Amino acid sequence: MIKNGVAALIAVQHGQLRGSLQALLRAIPQVQPIIHADDGATLLEFAANYRPSLILMDLEGIPGLLKDIKSNCPQAYCIVLAEDAVQQQAAIAAGADVALVKGFPATKLFQMLRQRLLDLEHDGSA
Repeated sequence: MIKNGVAALIAVQHGQLRGSLQALLRAIPQVQPIIHADDGATLLEFAANYRPSLILMDLEGIPGLLKDIKSNCPQAYCIVLAEDAVQQQAAIAAGADVALVKGFPATKLFQMLRQRLLDLEHDGSA
């Protein structure tokens, strides 16, 4: 946990989605710093080293990655951005806290993140 805010890790390939997620997280004052991972190995390394409270992910091998993250970094709130309902259900079964099928409104994710941060503040975890 970072002292001055909630550490967030964005685990997606480079591109528009990564930039959009970064912009969304930067709009939330309690979130900082924002760390990026391009692949599963880097995601697991960064999760172990930085102990983020929030992980947004869209990478290959999500079910296996989630199991490793949840066993080594149980405090991480994992949001998976799924391609379809099948991937969404697989992510939930593997331990994702939330799995959203791509195409959801950005406001939905923003509200979800704000609520999670309020919950962390209420629990004294942030």
